[in-house]
Amino acid sequence: MSHISTISTEGLEFDIETIKALCKRQGWEFLDQKTFVWYENDKGVCDYAIRIPGCRYELGIIRAESGYTVQADFWDSGGLSQVLGAHGEAFKQLYLQEGDIAWAESKNYAWEDAPSGVTGAKKLVMYVNDDFGGGDW
Repeated sequence: MSHISTISTEGLEFDIETIKALCKRQGWEFLDQKTFVWYENDKGVCDYAIRIPGCRYELGIIRAESGYTVQADFWDSGGLSQVLGAHGEAFKQLYLQEGDIAWAESKNYAWEDAPSGVTGAKKLVMYVNDDFGGGDW
């Protein structure tokens, strides 16, 4: 399994409901299956999987002591590195953003994606009043 990498979760515990919400928002398929596809159609063991349109390989979601870990084969031919970065960095960023969106929506705050000025990066803008004229932070 030399191709398989674990997305770094230092200081973060992945929550399955946030992962499901992320998949829905991104148009990815959250799969209740026990294997995920990687190099040469080999299968890794997991509790859930994520299929991203246009990618040959899948992400494996694996229950850990606390929360979940995410594993995948980021070899170029599988397509995941083009969507999530060489080591899945974008998955972690999108996951954190999804948590921020859930928090904003729980407070009835408006939010929007906005260009960050940094190539390949996005920022999340939240507004604390109804007219979108309030301060963003």
